[in-house]
Amino acid sequence: MERVISCPGCGVLGKLPADFPAGQIACPQCKTVFAVPDATAAEPPSDPVPLRAEERFAVWVGGPDEQPPAPVAAVGVGGPSQEDAAAHLDWLRGETHQFNQYVSTRLSTLDSRRQELASLESRLESEFTTREQELNRLRASLAARAGALSDRDMAADQREAAFAETLAGLKSREEAVAAREAKLASTQLKIVELERREKQLWPAVESLERRKAEAEHQLARLAELDRRQAELERESQALARRETELDELEQDLRRELEQREREIEERGRMLELREKQVRSVAPGSLTPPPVPTSSDLSHRIDDPTDPDD
Repeated sequence: MERVISCPGCGVLGKLPADFPAGQIACPQCKTVFAVPDATAAEPPSDPVPLRAEERFAVWVGGPDEQPPAPVAAVGVGGPSQEDAAAHLDWLRGETHQFNQYVSTRLSTLDSRRQELASLESRLESEFTTREQELNRLRASLAARAGALSDRDMAADQREAAFAETLAGLKSREEAVAAREAKLASTQLKIVELERREKQLWPAVESLERRKAEAEHQLARLAELDRRQAELERESQALARRETELDELEQDLRRELEQREREIEERGRMLELREKQVRSVAPGSLTPPPVPTSSDLSHRIDDPTDPDD
């Protein structure tokens, strides 16, 4: 006994032989592959289900790699006997009429579906053109954005390089700051140590300052003494020059005195000579010769061309 199965994809009904093994078959209309239950597990329906016109003309289905079974002469559920020719003819006419109605219905359905598909294809083509234009616009926009992104990437690379240089500079500055901080810490320690030493050396510093003040006072006194000594030296030099001048003046005075003594001696000789001449004058002479004065004597002494000398 045949059994009726239904495709889970499109819902078409078909018949299978009772001894058809369990497995998978493909629907001839929508090509959906589905599993066929085991014939022993299937229970026959209690009441036969009347089939629709299109269901009565369903084809046999089989596995994907299996050939369909031999065509069935009568597709309906039962039929007239071949012995009854008139009844068979009437049945055949009715089946033919139903088949023609089925074919016309299917053709009209196919034509409407074709029109729907053409309209859908036109709409899809329009949408495809619109979408293609939109895609071209998007591609141009993406190309522009890609160029902008490339420029941004270059700018970002430059900024990254500048940032790397800045970061390197900051690291070097941090190292320099760390070194300076370490140096500052050591300097602060030295300052603390120096302050401690200053406190320890402050009495000695005060003593040194007092000594310095005393030394400055002594130096001032020494400077005053040096100044006085310089003045004394200048005075002694002036006295020495004055003494030299006095010595020279004394020598000049001595020479002049010696010269005066010689003049006086010469005058004495001249007076003696005049006295002799006066004495030797004749007694009858009324005017005695003039007596030479000191000025005349000095003139005669100074003038060697005087004939009386």
